[in-house]
Amino acid sequence: TLFNTESDTTLYDVYGSVVFHPAIMGYNTHFEATLHYIDIDYDHGIDTLDGYNADLKAGFHTHTLTTLMALPVWAEFYVGAVLLDDDLSEIIGFDSAFSLGSSLHWKVGPMIHIFNDAFKDVDLSANLQGTASNSDYEGWKASLSFNIVKF
Repeated sequence: TLFNTESDTTLYDVYGSVVFHPAIMGYNTHFEATLHYIDIDYDHGIDTLDGYNADLKAGFHTHTLTTLMALPVWAEFYVGAVLLDDDLSEIIGFDSAFSLGSSLHWKVGPMIHIFNDAFKDVDLSANLQGTASNSDYEGWKASLSFNIVKF
């Protein structure tokens, strides 16, 4: 019956990130760390929950592997981790999850003239990621992406 009533549950996610993009041995690499403070105030007098989690990711981009229609194709490989504090892990069911993934990118921006060449780094990508945690949480994710802007 709680799901059939109007909800006033609020969720606050305050976070900060650090991103570092050095070139190592001629490869474009990336290192990212994000720390979240999450506060959830459930309505109907259920409870409140707050805690911290950290997201970590490191990876690199290959050089151009080939060209397709005279536009470059390259790959990205990465590892990542999500680490939760005790309060959040009690609710979610795990306290750490680790991912390994790859993406195959094709730079298609120069073919799309509606952008008036403003977004030359637009790419299409095919992505595959495997994730496992310290509990029985594990799985695969496959996706296709159209990336308009990169930071």
